[in-house]
Amino acid sequence: MKTQADGFKRILEVLDLLEIPYQVVGSLASSLHGIPRATMNFDFVADLHADQIEEFVAKLKADFYADAEMTKEALARGRSFNLIHLASSFKFDIFPPPKRRVQPNSVRTPPVRRDNVAGRSDRMRRCHG
Repeated sequence: MKTQADGFKRILEVLDLLEIPYQVVGSLASSLHGIPRATMNFDFVADLHADQIEEFVAKLKADFYADAEMTKEALARGRSFNLIHLASSFKFDIFPPPKRRVQPNSVRTPPVRRDNVAGRSDRMRRCHG
């Protein structure tokens, strides 16, 4: 019997095969980093381009409900789309990467945060991203 883990592995295989950069996000990522959260789906950010959609969907069709036209429309609008794993009915949400909102000639400065080290909460430290 195929499980949601099988669906997860299959999506990773296709993303890797097509050399599509991706990142696991959401509850699954949180749980993998030691902060468990209940989830009813898995979330990815994937840099999927319009010219890759047909092949991406074709490679997943045997195991997933996936619609190429809906995927194209969602990505054209900068929105997520989902894949439904047929064997487990589990949903996988795929989000496009966020667009960078940097103005020309702008300077990016690292954020400043309070660092509560040894009771010195007023100490400031620059974080480099």
